[in-house]
Amino acid sequence: MKIQKASHKKAIILSVIGVLLVAAGATAYFLATRSDDSAIKAREKANSSDTQNPQNKKDIPSSDASSGVDPNKSTSEVPVKPEASLTINSLKQSNGEVSYTATFDGIEGDGTCSAQFTTSGAKPVTRATKASGQECSASIPEMEFTQLGEWTLTVRYYNSNSQVTATKAINVR
Repeated sequence: MKIQKASHKKAIILSVIGVLLVAAGATAYFLATRSDDSAIKAREKANSSDTQNPQNKKDIPSSDASSGVDPNKSTSEVPVKPEASLTINSLKQSNGEVSYTATFDGIEGDGTCSAQFTTSGAKPVTRATKASGQECSASIPEMEFTQLGEWTLTVRYYNSNSQVTATKAINVR
């Protein structure tokens, strides 16, 4: 009789422990997926406000003022210099960075380069650098790219109230 009661008590205790473990696991899973969902929703909200609310903001980097380009103008308001050329010679992803090198010809003097990586549904990644000789280059940490996939790099070289542009695609992995 005592053996049956002890055996019965063990079965009840093991059942209660099992139910508690299942409940704890289900609670942990619910909390983990709920916080992931809220983080995803917050990221989507930030991206949509950046990409779906077009503004008439001026998109020339402020450092371009020293290149003779009016910083109050948008890129579409700065004339393109037809006799100049810009070539993206290198565009790669390695060692945790996406980097590019571009060369230009047909424009004299110091200028500024603006690089903008864009893809559908994501916030653009932008860099402005001073040109060195006839070359522009920059490296951007991969973490600044909010999603994987194909991005388009547009490089603009500004000088003497004119610009020249080039574009190239990269698959960010």
